[in-house]
Amino acid sequence: MHGFSASALNLVLYNVETRIIFHLPKKQFEPGTFDLICDLREFCLGDLLLLDRTGKSHFNANSNPPHSRNTMDTAYETDIIAWANEQVSLLRAGRLSSIDIDHIAEEIEDVGKSEQRELSSRMTVLLAHLLKWQYQPSHRSPGWEATIHAQRNSIERRLKKTPSLAASLSDPDWQADAWDDAVALAAKETDIKFSDFPESCPWTNDQILSGDFFPDSFSNRNI
Repeated sequence: MHGFSASALNLVLYNVETRIIFHLPKKQFEPGTFDLICDLREFCLGDLLLLDRTGKSHFNANSNPPHSRNTMDTAYETDIIAWANEQVSLLRAGRLSSIDIDHIAEEIEDVGKSEQRELSSRMTVLLAHLLKWQYQPSHRSPGWEATIHAQRNSIERRLKKTPSLAASLSDPDWQADAWDDAVALAAKETDIKFSDFPESCPWTNDQILSGDFFPDSFSNRNI
């Protein structure tokens, strides 16, 4: 029994795996009945079968019956952490018909975009400090050098973790965006005019990522 009187029984839920019987109130197939079935899913393992008194099965209660609602219905826009935990529970339970497919697809897609944004951010800071190193030799400091090494190490770790990110390094549009962002950052932090920096990156990727590479002073460069 599940808190209902015997006189009110007409339908029962039978859990195939745990062999637990849940009695339902005497109702026809109404939205309220299906809502109760959905609530019971939360506490059960395995498939639930809806039976009448003759033992006839009407549908598998772990599928989505008419007028049913999701037992895990936290809105994606309301609380993304709670939503994510619910989606994980649904996936691990094999309840694929109940998952929020559209938002899950967006989140998976955003994982790749997030990695690309992080790579771009690291490259921007690295290039900006290489420009500062080159254009303001009198300001060079252990802090600048540490930042350059830190960004190189971070980029290297990300490329090892996600090899497909390496394609961005050879993408002309990505390179141009990273360079423009780096020049803007260097100009802001040095008070050197944006137009005084090169229009495009003068170094190769190998140089940029090499732990031994530090550009010569601007006055010593051959333009």
